[in-house]
Amino acid sequence: MSHVSPGTSLRGTILVVDDEEVMRDVLETLLTADGYEVHLAATADEGLERLRSTGVDAVVLDVMMPGMDGMTALDEIHRLDEQLP
Repeated sequence: MSHVSPGTSLRGTILVVDDEEVMRDVLETLLTADGYEVHLAATADEGLERLRSTGVDAVVLDVMMPGMDGMTALDEIHRLDEQLP
């Protein structure tokens, strides 16, 4: 099942969740240059909220973050969409 919304990038949409701003910026630059639409979140909670409001094709998720860690966030992501890479 495709998660691409009408009007999004042909390559797909990726949600990057990382508490380090420099990592978000680097991944956004690289993925955008490769043709992806990129959404950013600084916390797992913010990422889950973005995921609920915006369809994405994949999530790049930091494992070690303050608050909710990446593994807990991954469980929540798969509750929303078990097929989401």
